[in-house]
Amino acid sequence: MQLLLFLFSPFLTKSMIFFPTEKVSGVSITSTNLPIEGKPVNLTCEAAGSVPTRKWMKDGSDFNLADNITLHDENRVLSFHSLKKSDKGKYSCKVSNPVNSEEATFNMVVNLSIPTIACPTENLIEGKTSVNLTCDADGFVSTRVWVKDGQPLVPGERYSFHDGNRVLSISPVNRTDTGEFLCKVSNDFSSATAKCALKVYYGPDKPRIVQTPIGAELEESVTLYCSADSLPKATFFWTFKHMKMYGAMHYIHEMEERHLGRYTCTAQNAITGLEASVFHTLRGI
Repeated sequence: MQLLLFLFSPFLTKSMIFFPTEKVSGVSITSTNLPIEGKPVNLTCEAAGSVPTRKWMKDGSDFNLADNITLHDENRVLSFHSLKKSDKGKYSCKVSNPVNSEEATFNMVVNLSIPTIACPTENLIEGKTSVNLTCDADGFVSTRVWVKDGQPLVPGERYSFHDGNRVLSISPVNRTDTGEFLCKVSNDFSSATAKCALKVYYGPDKPRIVQTPIGAELEESVTLYCSADSLPKATFFWTFKHMKMYGAMHYIHEMEERHLGRYTCTAQNAITGLEASVFHTLRGI
């Protein structure tokens, strides 16, 4: 009765009118980004209706702020300045007003950061260069596995591992090391992979000479072709009776007696600084 008299009192001003509280609804928790150990992340508690209070809990218990955690915007935002492994758990936000309350939950999984491999930038030369590949990742890493061509690498004649598999040493590099090395890091909650592509320069190997046709007669045309395995591709030159001819192919339009004899093909690699030679004796039938 007193409340009714108050509501209809002639002395009641517009600013004193009481409006009923709007029911809380649509409570949700969103994350600004993927929770990664060592990185910042915000959990935001959104709700519709009248929201006088928000209360955060972790794993069903009252939540205690730590050095790396703050609440702001009237407890709407829970900020982790640098995620720790211990921050994992089930977070809940309870939104209440005099009419009702509603709660949302968020399962915080602390992920590893994307690892990185410090790839070498210098030229890698077969049999001469040694290299260390270092795989770094923020956060707690329980395992590191190195993979090449789909197969896990194991210690051997040229491969060795250091600092809990963080560093892969290859000494010396071989042409078979050309390709992509993977470092797979993991812990109990997540895993991630980093890649490093290596290119190993090699050669030239011993050249090979092919004569076409094999049994050439005088006054016929003859082609001598020289090849060698090499990275980068080798350059070639021929020597014959104190003459020097450049290119992988030496062509004789019409073979004469003066063309017969010993031809030497030399292959050169501009990066490895190596060269290799082989000779071929041209005979007429």
